[in-house]
Amino acid sequence: MADKKNLLMLLGVAFAVAILATGLFYGLVATQFSKAMVARSEVVVVAKRDLAPGEVVSAEDIGTTPRSEADPLVEGFRDPKDVIGLVVVTPVAQGEVLERRKLASKESAHGAALGIPAGLRAVSVHAADSTGVVKLLQPGHRVDVQIVSRARNRQVKLRTVLQDLEVLRVEPEPEASEGRPVLPVVTLLASPEEADVLAVADAAARVRLLLRHPLDDEITDRGEVQLTSVFRRPPPPRVREQARRGAGRTGAAGAPGKVMTAARRPAGE
Repeated sequence: MADKKNLLMLLGVAFAVAILATGLFYGLVATQFSKAMVARSEVVVVAKRDLAPGEVVSAEDIGTTPRSEADPLVEGFRDPKDVIGLVVVTPVAQGEVLERRKLASKESAHGAALGIPAGLRAVSVHAADSTGVVKLLQPGHRVDVQIVSRARNRQVKLRTVLQDLEVLRVEPEPEASEGRPVLPVVTLLASPEEADVLAVADAAARVRLLLRHPLDDEITDRGEVQLTSVFRRPPPPRVREQARRGAGRTGAAGAPGKVMTAARRPAGE
């Protein structure tokens, strides 16, 4: 009797283990099958032909392929509508998945890859005497640009040459450059004319950056400031108080506070 009980107990345990193993097996198979079905139902956008840099992607240039047949390491786009109108930055071969890093938008200020709107240029400047401001800067912030130079008589001169420029990238770590001090680098978005001004200023003078309030897009006429004039006639306290309260600025022609109608006008125009 004891042997029969032990045999029945072993058979029961074996039957339970078999049921459990069968359930686990079918569970794993069902999960993998479900994932495979989802992968086949998902698609990614691919190129129907070779695309060269500078081409604007049209509906005829693209198609879709099952996600399971594409490179699993490439994210790509799922909806062809998200790709139409983008510009090719690097070559794309026929049948290749269209990656975000290979495309850019012509209209958006935050392009799919470069973040440079059509008509603007990305230009880098070495920010002198602006370490504190550079630590605060983030892409999307807006700044004014000042240049500081020293005349032959050793007189220090300063002028705000550009206003309300957008920051594209910040490199707070100092960059070594031959023949000049080690300075942090800030990349700004500017028009071609403004880019020329920044290039000359960065090559021949010291560039300072002023961080603006994100809602402050006012452009004012700012004249040249010399060290001797600062000692003779510092800005009146009431001007700072007006700016702090957000009051409107008014002033005589040519005086600080005169609002310019042209946006971001370089000095000398």
